[in-house]
Amino acid sequence: MNVKEPFLRRIPKIYEKVRSWIIYSAMIFLIVILYFGDTLGPWREKLIVTAALGILAILFEILLDISKNLKIKPKIEVFPSLYEALPRMREMVSRDKQTSMKIIAATGASTVATILPSIISSSPAGKINISMGILAPDTPYKEWIPHRWPGEIETTIGQLEELVSERISVDLFLFEMLPVTHGLILNDEHLFLGFFGWITSSGKSQLSGAQLPHNYYHKSHPEYEYCCNLFESWFTHSPRRELKRNVKER
Repeated sequence: MNVKEPFLRRIPKIYEKVRSWIIYSAMIFLIVILYFGDTLGPWREKLIVTAALGILAILFEILLDISKNLKIKPKIEVFPSLYEALPRMREMVSRDKQTSMKIIAATGASTVATILPSIISSSPAGKINISMGILAPDTPYKEWIPHRWPGEIETTIGQLEELVSERISVDLFLFEMLPVTHGLILNDEHLFLGFFGWITSSGKSQLSGAQLPHNYYHKSHPEYEYCCNLFESWFTHSPRRELKRNVKER
């Protein structure tokens, strides 16, 4: 059964279809009044004002449509991997007096070896706060991860402890299973969002994160809030535990 759309909701669609005819009719009406208005007597002036106002209103609306179409729409930057976004990250932190990061990684080995040192060295901030989540080395899903990962995770934990200083603080969380999202939020306004996926290595399917494409969203981007909430919800609600030997207490 077809439900007829209410008339009031159909008005904008109807107007779009007849708008051009309204404009042409108003312009013809104005021309007729200007050239043959003498026959109208005292009505001539009133009709000229009415037609002119109608045309101005419609032309103003058309200009608004043109302005909307010409407005620069924010583009999503896509990086083939998280590592290739490093130059942008360094540029971002070099302008801020504070640096904070929220990171979701797998083992964190590449993050600690490459991404963190690069960001830290580019930041003029007196304090750098790092909140990072990685897979727990005793995850119950060992069967589905590369055999080298538990060892890499233990190494990452030790490296993060060594990284801590008066300038750098670290909150480390261990996920029982990896979230779907991968990437980082930088200074609460820059989001580099990727997703864990599967790649084939030596004929086997293995999980991968940083090597896969990542989208960059600035907080002014219309999709930032949704994507940031997606990242934050996985970071916060994935089964996890905070590492008891808190690296900030060394």
